Amino acid sequence: MAAIFYPFTILEKYLFVPASESTGLSEDRIRYVFLLFASVLLGLCMKYLLHPSRVNNTARHWYCLGWGLIFGLMCFGFVEMMCLFAVIGICYLFLQIFSPKVVQTYTMVWMLICISVAHIYRLMTDYGGYHLDFTGPLMVIVQRTTYVAFAIHDGMGRDPAQLNEDQRKQQLKQKPYLFEYLSYNFCFLSFLAGPACTYNEYQDFITGANFTSAKLENPNQFAQAKEHVGEPSNLSIVLQKTLSAIFFMILYVVLSSWFPIDIILVDDMNLVKRVATLFVVAFGIRARYFFVWLMTDSACNAAGLGFSGYSKLGYAQWDLVSCVDIFAIEFGTSVRTMVNGWNITTSNWLRRVCYERVKFLSPVLASFILSAWWHGFYPGYYCLFVSVSMSVMAARKMRRILHHHFQSHLLAKWGYNVVTWYLSMVFLNINCMCILILHLEGSIQHLRSASSTCHR
Repeated sequence: MAAIFYPFTILEKYLFVPASESTGLSEDRIRYVFLLFASVLLGLCMKYLLHPSRVNNTARHWYCLGWGLIFGLMCFGFVEMMCLFAVIGICYLFLQIFSPKVVQTYTMVWMLICISVAHIYRLMTDYGGYHLDFTGPLMVIVQRTTYVAFAIHDGMGRDPAQLNEDQRKQQLKQKPYLFEYLSYNFCFLSFLAGPACTYNEYQDFITGANFTSAKLENPNQFAQAKEHVGEPSNLSIVLQKTLSAIFFMILYVVLSSWFPIDIILVDDMNLVKRVATLFVVAFGIRARYFFVWLMTDSACNAAGLGFSGYSKLGYAQWDLVSCVDIFAIEFGTSVRTMVNGWNITTSNWLRRVCYERVKFLSPVLASFILSAWWHGFYPGYYCLFVSVSMSVMAARKMRRILHHHFQSHLLAKWGYNVVTWYLSMVFLNINCMCILILHLEGSIQHLRSASSTCHR
């Protein structure tokens, strides 16, 4: 056993500890960043050395599962990984013993219980902290296990006439093998921080069908484009996303050291200073998420996961598992546009397993409750969700009243877009502070300070 963990010890001694001491970052964050970059390199190896034309599906499953387990052992340890195995094992047992008509309900309830226990444990042992634990991977596993359960429900427990187009595409007509199920849940490409794709999307990636079955959006006009391109190269998009991730990582390190979160809790600020400070601090916070999501997206693209087909002009699109639309967030002219660009794969999950299915409650309210439950029980999250929902509703009403008055002239339209962008960004910056402050007192103090400043 000691020999198995010897490489981990070497990395810990000669890489993680020295890097932590030189940068001031905790060892778990250094380890986390190292594995994000390693996943990109391992993804490229999978794409070009373990291509579906070179090896069989079993080898590709083993590669994804094996490195996922190694990542988990390096980050969380043996006991935590056994807990995740038990959680996933029980979900697979549900698939075998329960009818497809009800298996999705049992799976969802079980996973919500598990994620609740994990969140409560984190509240008790590391309240307000950011130490790396298995809660993050478990949140992704919640999405994956429920994806499979609902796909089986759609394929084996529902009338096909009742399915929408996406449900017909993602349905499963037979239950997955345990080995493939474990590979899907522990895949190293997205084990640490997502993104969560559906089971069929993962299987298409394993078999290479995501390339062979890709279609052009406009096949009549560009019928030869696909044949000319063949299987598209992923090197440019991987390089682009990796360099962008590094850029945002540097921005986060610099901005978080120059503008700590406590600076926004100061009351004696005038309006201009507070707005400017919020812009800088909030962008630093978003930069951290941009870095992680771009790195995981890059890793998936490096291995070939994330290819969604060809555009009308025949260009390859790599946005199937993209978590963030940075342009929409930073330059959207409404709060709704900005919110829709954030954590896209989780929004897709909420739509697929909740919004499109719930009948006994408002779909919007049900999705809100599930999202809040999935994120955790920090009061700051709920302050964020409530304030954002209120901002979206207020912005929607104002748009109905004002939008048509500014569409007659180009200059008026441009001015309207600038003003709505600015106001939306101010609302977003004020609200997103709650996700970092976390505790109730600090979130209320921040919202009260922002409100009082705006009324001065």
